[in-house]
Amino acid sequence: MRAYLIAALLLAMPSASVAQSMYCYPLRSDSLHSVYLENIRNYASEPDSSWAAAGTALGFPRVPASGVVLITNEAVCQAAAQAFRANVPAGGSSPPSGRVYVFAVGASHFYVVDPEYRVSPTMSYELLLTTNWTLVKRLGH
Repeated sequence: MRAYLIAALLLAMPSASVAQSMYCYPLRSDSLHSVYLENIRNYASEPDSSWAAAGTALGFPRVPASGVVLITNEAVCQAAAQAFRANVPAGGSSPPSGRVYVFAVGASHFYVVDPEYRVSPTMSYELLLTTNWTLVKRLGH
């Protein structure tokens, strides 16, 4: 009876390949993706002149808030992870993980974040790229 129960529990569990993505950073309820999304929307669409001026200075296109969306397509995340690795300094205190958050900013730009990457214990980079993966701006935090 116990063996049947264990087998039933194992069969009910989702497989690792379904539950785990390779390149798109996993979404969790405690995840920072919503904070990134709100900040990007502010830079790209907030009518307040200080947000608009900062967004323009950083290279963000002006788009409606609905034009800033989180991407979960593995092929896009894979290309974004490769572009991230190519555009940040190597040898940081935490190297690129290969998993990223990718946010479409309208039809022309992507904002890419690897939350595990650190240049130093207190500094990380986030990238604004065109949709053909050309670096627009590396933002350090």
